[in-house]
Amino acid sequence: MKTGFIFLSGNSGRNRKAQAFAFRFLAAAVLAFAAWLPFLNGSIVMGSDTAFHLNRIEALYTAFSNHDYLPGIFWEQNYGWGYGSPLFYSSFFLSVPAWFRLNGMSMMDSYRLFCYLIFFASAWTMYGCAETVIRKNRLAYVLTAALYLFCTYCWSDLYNRGAVGEALAGIFIPLVLQAAYTLFYRGGKGWLRLTIGFAGLLLSHNISSFLTLIWFALFTLLHFRKLIHKPQIFVKILAAGLLGFLLTAWFSLPMLEQLNSGLYRISTYFNQGESLQSLGNTFTGLLTLIPFDHDHLTTTCGLCLLVMPALIFSVPARKGIRYIRIIAISGYAMLFMTMKYFPWSLFPFMSFMQFPHRFFTISAPFLALASGYGFAWFPFPAADARNIRLSITGTAAILMLLQVNAQYSYGGSFTDSTTPDQLKTNDAFAYNVDQAWYSIMELSTPDYLPSDKFLNYPEDKRTIVHGDMTDSVFEETYNHLAWHYDGGGTYRFPKTWYAGYLVRVEKDGSILYASSETKPDSDTGEVVFDLPDGLDHDSTIVLSYEGTSLRKNMIRLSRMAFSVFLCGYAAYLIARNRKKKGAAR
Repeated sequence: MKTGFIFLSGNSGRNRKAQAFAFRFLAAAVLAFAAWLPFLNGSIVMGSDTAFHLNRIEALYTAFSNHDYLPGIFWEQNYGWGYGSPLFYSSFFLSVPAWFRLNGMSMMDSYRLFCYLIFFASAWTMYGCAETVIRKNRLAYVLTAALYLFCTYCWSDLYNRGAVGEALAGIFIPLVLQAAYTLFYRGGKGWLRLTIGFAGLLLSHNISSFLTLIWFALFTLLHFRKLIHKPQIFVKILAAGLLGFLLTAWFSLPMLEQLNSGLYRISTYFNQGESLQSLGNTFTGLLTLIPFDHDHLTTTCGLCLLVMPALIFSVPARKGIRYIRIIAISGYAMLFMTMKYFPWSLFPFMSFMQFPHRFFTISAPFLALASGYGFAWFPFPAADARNIRLSITGTAAILMLLQVNAQYSYGGSFTDSTTPDQLKTNDAFAYNVDQAWYSIMELSTPDYLPSDKFLNYPEDKRTIVHGDMTDSVFEETYNHLAWHYDGGGTYRFPKTWYAGYLVRVEKDGSILYASSETKPDSDTGEVVFDLPDGLDHDSTIVLSYEGTSLRKNMIRLSRMAFSVFLCGYAAYLIARNRKKKGAAR
């Protein structure tokens, strides 16, 4: 009889978990669909980064079509000169829409479906974070996820700015918040979630990753005494950091290597002297409480996230209340950091952010989590508590529906008839700063081009130079630029230089000479290399991008780490399952 009870109890536990999973999936799917509805109006808004990411997806699709699954440079971008954005800005998650393209889906539909998946994943992780921290009821978890998904700045990432990287980062910040809570307030669990959170952040958006890491470091210091009494927490944080580093070493270390190998435009953003203060928000902008005007989406987080987090300061003391108050204070502090009243002049090294609005991305999950907690635990009058919570939910839902309606009615520049070529050749949008800052349609802003080089990429003719000879006729296919061997000396090939090019001299399938010794031309930033005399004059010079030795080794290391981790974790799950079955008997 006892065995039967245990068996039924186990089944009941599994059923509850299955039901909870199904409800969470359904809630995330419905919320994501509501947020995604404006994409069904037949157009896509041309934001500052929309074409950049669409072109990245197309470039990945081209790479995949040529069996290059971790491209270092996008060979055909930048009007044929090539662009090394994958070396600095991970395109890992863009593999998903590139795979859609590879399987016959149109460019626009691939992007739309990818945006739906971003909305879904953000709702999923925020719901899970709320479930762990709030521990009250499903309505509170759904509301938390909804407030996060409809935060006006986060909304603008996909609908206004086209900031896919920041939107992807929004998936992983809730995992960091959930891990911080479980590590310090729930017995030291959550180190693996912390690994996934920070690894995902780094492979999504470098700036968001760095800002979240700063917060987590400060949060850890705030709990220094707990670390002293429970050193196992610190060990788990170190384990999470080590595993995260190993899994992302294929991107992080080669990125640092490239930044150290030359001066790129993104490098000049550091301490460039432009005041973040002048780019900050104002109280008027922040208090645009109902920003259903498309042009004001980026200036605020919205009415709910401004007001509702304050509820937690009136919640009676209970387990976890210290954590959620830290979260609320952090969220409000980051809101203040988006404003020009924050003393940004004292922090010139933070100019890599480009503009302080970046903190909206980080603060949104903090404010949403605090809002959901206050909604669940605020001591409303007992007789009216249910009606008050329903009224709050209804008001939030109405605001969200108004937001959906306003965005659905806003026509975008891109439609289903927009082709990949039009993204590259439309010159209606341009930065008139200098010759290299040219077409927003091609590169957004050319952060990863060499700094202070003199090329007008759309107009200058691509030529090969050897001594006094200049030739614009050469053979080029994907990752393969070929020209005849013309004797020893210095050659200049029309590709933007990044560390990792390989030069070969071939004849009839045999390699007569190979070298990875290349450098950038001092004036143009093109690939320059030297070849020896005495090679066969019927041979061919081939330039391709193979990656540096460090990048190749780090790819091997990350693959090995992932394989070892996967096998070890599978073994752990099998052992745990057997232990549970043994206990049940």
